[in-house]
Amino acid sequence: MTTDITAHTLYDVIDGTWPAAATHRSGCFTLRDGQGGGKRVSAATLNGELVLADIEAAETGMAALNQQPIFQIREGDADLDMALQARGYEVVDPVTMYAIPAQDLATERPP
Repeated sequence: MTTDITAHTLYDVIDGTWPAAATHRSGCFTLRDGQGGGKRVSAATLNGELVLADIEAAETGMAALNQQPIFQIREGDADLDMALQARGYEVVDPVTMYAIPAQDLATERPP
């Protein structure tokens, strides 16, 4: 059986297997309290349509958590990417996600 894995499915898997200590809603963003667990687990993500004024509120929220402002650009977030570039943000730690059925990956048996 073949299942089409989408980027959004992988986002849910990643959030479920390495979750933030807590999440908070700030306008159109979800803020993650990573408590030192890394950039991805501390990054804000966009939920729905971008509201430009919410970027500043998200930055303030991350500062209140004693975190550097960092945003995760996900599939479909081109407007957010452009807005953050205009604010001086740069790409840090780009990620490539891969998915393959386990039976296709494990084709060689150990000796």
